[in-house]
Amino acid sequence: MTGIIFLVLLFGLFGYLLGKDRTTGSGGGLALGLLLGLIGIIIILCCPKIADSYEKINDEEQKKATTADELKKWHDLKNSGAITQYEFEEKKRQLIDNKKNDRIIYLKK
Repeated sequence: MTGIIFLVLLFGLFGYLLGKDRTTGSGGGLALGLLLGLIGIIIILCCPKIADSYEKINDEEQKKATTADELKKWHDLKNSGAITQYEFEEKKRQLIDNKKNDRIIYLKK
């Protein structure tokens, strides 16, 4: 009987420790470990890590900044006379189309 209690508490501890780095959280990991045992640990390990979620958000924000910077660069070239209005409009359309395609691909993941 004490072996079973020890095993349940051990799964709860593992769930707590594994859950704090994942989207389940430490409380959710503890509950899953205590209630479901090994299956709960497997569920926790299938959840994405928190750092992965933040990296996806940061990548998307960086793409926005890059597109805006690129558009400003082409606008400055147009204002300086280095490129024509037509060339600027064409590049602007390409940048916006690429941004739309990136957004669609990002949402499909």
